[in-house]
Amino acid sequence: MLKKIFLNHFLLILLPVIIIYYLIFSIYTHDKKTETLRFIKQVNIQSMENIDNYVKDMKVLTMHPLYDNDILELLYEKNFGDSALTTGSKGFDFNDRALLSVTLNEILAFNKNIYSVFIFNLNGTNEYRMVDSKLDPAYNPSQEDWFKEANELKGSAVVGNSFRFSNWNAPRGKDFYMFSVTRAIKEIKSGGSMGLISIDSDIDIIRNIIKKMKSFDEERILLLDDNGFIVYDTNETNITKSIGDKSFDLNEIHNLNLQASQSSMQVLNKKSLVDVEFSKETTWKLVSILPEAALFSKIKAIQTRLLTLIIIFVLLSLLLSIVTSYNITKPLKRLIKTMRVVENGDLTIRFTVMHKDEIGRLGHGFNNMINKIDQLVSIVYSTELRKKEAEMNALQSQINPHFMYNTLESIRMTAELNDDTVTAKMTLILGKLLRYSINPKDRLVTIGDEIEHLKNYIMLQNFRFKDKFELIIEMDQELIDIPIIKLIFQPIIENAIFHGLETMIGKGEIKITGYQAENKTIFLIEDNGIGMTAEQLEKLNDPDVTEIHSGDASRGIGLKNVNERIKLHYGEIYGIKITSEQGKGTTVSLELPDKFTMNIVQL
Repeated sequence: MLKKIFLNHFLLILLPVIIIYYLIFSIYTHDKKTETLRFIKQVNIQSMENIDNYVKDMKVLTMHPLYDNDILELLYEKNFGDSALTTGSKGFDFNDRALLSVTLNEILAFNKNIYSVFIFNLNGTNEYRMVDSKLDPAYNPSQEDWFKEANELKGSAVVGNSFRFSNWNAPRGKDFYMFSVTRAIKEIKSGGSMGLISIDSDIDIIRNIIKKMKSFDEERILLLDDNGFIVYDTNETNITKSIGDKSFDLNEIHNLNLQASQSSMQVLNKKSLVDVEFSKETTWKLVSILPEAALFSKIKAIQTRLLTLIIIFVLLSLLLSIVTSYNITKPLKRLIKTMRVVENGDLTIRFTVMHKDEIGRLGHGFNNMINKIDQLVSIVYSTELRKKEAEMNALQSQINPHFMYNTLESIRMTAELNDDTVTAKMTLILGKLLRYSINPKDRLVTIGDEIEHLKNYIMLQNFRFKDKFELIIEMDQELIDIPIIKLIFQPIIENAIFHGLETMIGKGEIKITGYQAENKTIFLIEDNGIGMTAEQLEKLNDPDVTEIHSGDASRGIGLKNVNERIKLHYGEIYGIKITSEQGKGTTVSLELPDKFTMNIVQL
């Protein structure tokens, strides 16, 4: 028997734990992965938007000279004036540079990440402003691809890829990367280009945005253009390379479909999740590569700790099971031994009760049985049966309400321990209803207490009828604390449910409205039920009818009883009145004294 109990305990403990562990961890892992991927994608989208916003600001800055007539006239004269037509486009003299320097300084001061600003003539002659540096030797990019491309676009901004600028003297003291936004300055009449404005930004702005977006240390983030040029890489040795270069350390990305939003691939022999976000302002795309091992590292740590706790729990449970099984079987074996002695005819032996548990009660009952065997032989069965029934009735009549409350609370706690939340909640509500109804000490309560009791009652009915009923309270706040005799509203609500709302199709509504009017306190209880016939209504309102019931005795106090209690306690001029129309619901009007009178009326 000991082995059976131990085996049952073992299976009851271990199997549910394994199943629950598997289900919970599977769900947790899936939800955590989904949540993390959603977070990473949202961060990537936001980071791409931040980069786009910065590029957009640079594009706006390149339009600054287009609204300066002095600069436009200067560039026109240098490219299309009389002297330019005979001798060609000329460079800028001292006065020209003074004029251009105002705009250049304004743009340079706009953002700390702007490193240099250039305004070029068509022949490449330029005026510029640069942070902590100057050009050496003279810089003329008129034959470079980006210069030609910007001229050909005639006014559209060109966003260049990252580069190292080598044509300066006295740099910052370290290598750093830049990217530029260039725009052609158009001649208004012909639409032709008169020169260029180019703004160079330190790549540090992109570095900071990407640094903030990294959610994992192992995450690799690249900013690529549509030709595979690496604008930025968290491994900064790859900046300005192409993903097709042999020296690039992520050759697998070259074959990846970078048009897809999210995908999975092997990167450096690690299964990784790849997210791609596209720029709206440039040809760039932001590529995030996260090894799945990094994603699940924290989850695995939690899994290990949880598994350790489960093993400890199972071992402790098994130890407790062994001790419990032994404590159960030992007194049972003693009881069986005693029974065998009795079977042999020895009625003098008794079982020694050591504990007041189930085995103890069983042993005590066994002893009582032996004591009564001789009596049962001489007592007529029917007489003994009546005696037992009388004893049972006597015991039932002595049941204390507190015993009932405690029993309901025990049932509720057992239901909660078994995760039966519905039963636990129903038992809790039933206990509140019984405590409120049975307690003889609180015959005078507040209207707020009555309303709370009604809410519990409706909640319990909704468990039975699947949320069929809705209780609506519209009451002056000043009425909440007014004292009133107990159980005035519930019989009316009970009558509305069982005779008006239970059989109707659709949602049943009960509305209680309370207010002060003409030295009275009025409560209207309205329902949208099936109503009643004129004959039924006349019978309910007839004072000569001696028995007006809301149903059988189990359904509550009769309406007649409520009416008589009101008249007895507050006076004959108060009570209830009922109005109804078949198919349109019923209204019960409850008239009581004004709040001042009710505050001084005592039981």
